[in-house]
Amino acid sequence: MSALSIAFILFAMINFLVGTTLGMLMALHPAWWGTMGDVHAVVNRFGWLTMMIYGMTYAVLATSAGLRPPRAWPGWLQLAVAEAGVILQIIGVLGDGLGLWRAGVVLQAVAPTLFLYNILSAVRAGRRARAAGENPLMPSARVAYLARAEHWTATDRIGQRGTDLALMLWILAAWWMAVNALRHPVMGEPPYIAVLVDDGWLVGTVLAVAMHLHGRLMGCRVPPAAYRAVQFLWFLGLVLAVAGRAPDAHRPWGQIAGDKILGAAILGMALTVLVTTMLGRSDTLPAAPRRLAGRMGWLLGWAFAAVLGIALLAGADPLQLPARHLLFLGWITLLVYGVAHSVFPDLLAVGEPCVGCAVTQVGCAAGGALLMVLAFTMQLHGGDTAGLFAAGGLLSWLAFTWFVGFWLPRLLRRPQRLIIPEGER
Repeated sequence: MSALSIAFILFAMINFLVGTTLGMLMALHPAWWGTMGDVHAVVNRFGWLTMMIYGMTYAVLATSAGLRPPRAWPGWLQLAVAEAGVILQIIGVLGDGLGLWRAGVVLQAVAPTLFLYNILSAVRAGRRARAAGENPLMPSARVAYLARAEHWTATDRIGQRGTDLALMLWILAAWWMAVNALRHPVMGEPPYIAVLVDDGWLVGTVLAVAMHLHGRLMGCRVPPAAYRAVQFLWFLGLVLAVAGRAPDAHRPWGQIAGDKILGAAILGMALTVLVTTMLGRSDTLPAAPRRLAGRMGWLLGWAFAAVLGIALLAGADPLQLPARHLLFLGWITLLVYGVAHSVFPDLLAVGEPCVGCAVTQVGCAAGGALLMVLAFTMQLHGGDTAGLFAAGGLLSWLAFTWFVGFWLPRLLRRPQRLIIPEGER
C-alpha cells in the first residue's frame, strides 16, 4: 500500500474507534442519544466509511491497475480536508456552533471533488506512460489475484460504471448538502439528501466494489447480467426514493416505490453473492487465499444485506435506526472486516491473525450488530431494550477494538514493495 492509502485507512480506523466507543456509551446510557447521536452519525458515515472507501480505492487502483496520482500533495490535501470536515462538524454539533458545522459540511464537499481530481490525474498519467512506451506498474505475485484479468473484464466494467456513478452522486450530494447548510440556520440534512448519501454514495459504492471483489475473494464466476440487473434496480430505486422525498414532490408513491426497488436491488445482490459462493470455488480462477475469518465476514455481511433488502421490501424506512444499523453496522462494517482479513495480509505483506481470534472478532461484530438491530426494532414497538443495547454496543466495541489493535500496528510498518515495473518481474 502507498503511504496515502495507509493514512486514509489509519484515520478511518481512529474515527471508527471514536464512533464505536460513542455507540457503546450511548447503548449503556440511552439518555445520551440526544447529545451524541448526531456526532455518532457524522463519525460513522464520513469519518469511518467514507475515509475507508477513499483509502481502499487508492490501494486497489495502485495494486490492480498500477495507477497512482502523479503528484502526492493533492491526495494529502484531500486527507486533511476530509478529516477537518469531520472534526469541524463534530465541534459544531457539540458546541452548537452553526458556523463551524457549516464549514465542516463545505469541506466534506471539497474532499470528494479533490478525490475525483486525483483519480482522473492517475488515469491520465497512466495513459501517458503507456503512450510513451514505459513499462507499466504491475502487482507482485503476492497480490496478483487483485489485478485486472480476462476472467473479470465484463464484471469489472459494470463495477467501474457503478463506482463512477456512486462518486458522482456523492459529489452531488455533498455540494447539495453544503448549499442547504449555508441557506438554512439549522444543523442537519433533509431526508432526500440523507438518502442520496446513504443509498447513493455508500450503498452504490459497496455494490460496485463487491462486483470487483466477489469473484477475486471467493473464486467464483457471476453472470454479468445479474450485476447489470442489480445496478439498474439500484439507480432506479434511488432516483424514485430521492424524488419522492423532495419538499415539493407530493408523490408518496415515489418514495414507497423507490425504497422497495432499492430493497430489491440489495436483496438481489445479496442472493447473487451467497448463491454463487455456495455453488463452489473454481480452481481455474485466480483468487485470494482461503482465510476463514475473511470468508465469514464477507458472507455474514451479505446475510445482513439480505435482511435489509427484505425489510425495505416489507415497507421499512431506510432512514430509521433499525435499517441504518443493518446498513452500517451489519452489512458494510462486516464487509470491511471480511475484506480486511482476506487481503490485508497480502497488501501489507504481514502475517495473519490466529484463526480463532479473527473468527471470534467477526462473530462478536455480527452478534453486536444483530443485537443492536433487534433493540432498535423493539424500541419502535415500545419494548424494553436496555439489556440488548448494552450487550450489542459492548460486543461491537470489543470487535472493533480487537480489529484496530491487531491491524493498526501492521498498517504503520513500512510495507514491502507490492507494485513493481513489468521489466523487473
